[in-house]
Amino acid sequence: MRCLWLLPILCVLALPHLRAQTPQPATDGFVSVGINPVYPFLGGYGVRGQYNLPGHWSVGLSAEGGFDLPEFAEEGFFENAGAISVEWDYALGLEATYRFTAGTSDLSGFFAGVAIGFEQWTVTPDPTAAELSDSRFDNWFASLSAGYTWYPTRTSRLWLQGAYSGIWLVSGTQARAVGSTAFRLRSFAASPSITVGWQFRNR
Repeated sequence: MRCLWLLPILCVLALPHLRAQTPQPATDGFVSVGINPVYPFLGGYGVRGQYNLPGHWSVGLSAEGGFDLPEFAEEGFFENAGAISVEWDYALGLEATYRFTAGTSDLSGFFAGVAIGFEQWTVTPDPTAAELSDSRFDNWFASLSAGYTWYPTRTSRLWLQGAYSGIWLVSGTQARAVGSTAFRLRSFAASPSITVGWQFRNR
């Protein structure tokens, strides 16, 4: 009990150390880049670059595609998908992201994002069909996404991100045909994604 009077003194002495461990707000933005590590295994690519402002916001560009859609993805994006094969030629997007934990020096935590973009598809009949024709077309899209970014260590510049997106196809959704096979691009689809990235500034 007689040592209780020492407690306020110890707290005052510890205060500078506590302040030193508190992250300080960033005064400059920084650049980060990322790739979707799944797409190369499908024969394609998925890259994005962002400029991250000191507060909550990031803006960036993305480019992805260059592979044949797996069957589950064909079903998600196309009606009558069982009768066609789909190649995702490319997609180019402009993105804005809001970080809920206002990254002082990194991207860690929950985020929400919006994007607009342009993409192109090549559709061919199912390989068992007699026709050899194909149909190439493009469309505009908009998306909303939510996810989480995690750094493996406290000093790492490497980050991992998981997200889930709702995608609205705002053009190109009219009925189409390739040979005698009819198909249609759905007006809405949902898609998960993972990204591995690097930030070009110390945390």
